[in-house]
Amino acid sequence: NKIAALSLQALIDLKSATSSKSYFLDAHLSGLGKNFLTEKSRLKAIAAYQDYLCFYLMSQNLKSNLGLEEVLSNEAEPLIAKILSILTGTGAGAGVGVEARAGTRVGTAIAPHANMPTEKNSNLALQQFISQQKYRIEAFKGKIILSLKREMDRGQNIFDDYAEFHPLPEMDPLFNRLDQDLISLANAH
Repeated sequence: NKIAALSLQALIDLKSATSSKSYFLDAHLSGLGKNFLTEKSRLKAIAAYQDYLCFYLMSQNLKSNLGLEEVLSNEAEPLIAKILSILTGTGAGAGVGVEARAGTRVGTAIAPHANMPTEKNSNLALQQFISQQKYRIEAFKGKIILSLKREMDRGQNIFDDYAEFHPLPEMDPLFNRLDQDLISLANAH
């Protein structure tokens, strides 16, 4: 829950950051120090945090369905409610920069849905939200396969025998494990 809470705060900070320039400094976005962040990178970071928080909600739902954890326990309920409110655009600062994010990464803009229940902390709201976000699983798997294929191509361009020591992306044991985990998330609803 702590990582999800920190990720949510980072998402809120990134969404609410404003600058009159095409980049952000520490004065615009606390924590940058002497670094800077471009608008393009800010939008990618927003999409990445949205993806992570959606997968977090899916994993909490899976744990609950398997009886491993009470998702809406007293400790988790406020965090889940806050994540839902920000991701659905009903929470404070939720809509900042939403339109510009579409298509920037695996994540896309998450618009509020008219059929979202008003009790954002209810299990029904969680189930409904998760069912609307399952497209992220296939998009995530597609990005991983593309990345593994690029790595295979690079390796083969450098070493003639690269393929002898590295599995094809579709046969990679880590990818297969991830694929099974993602299938479990998709079927948990």
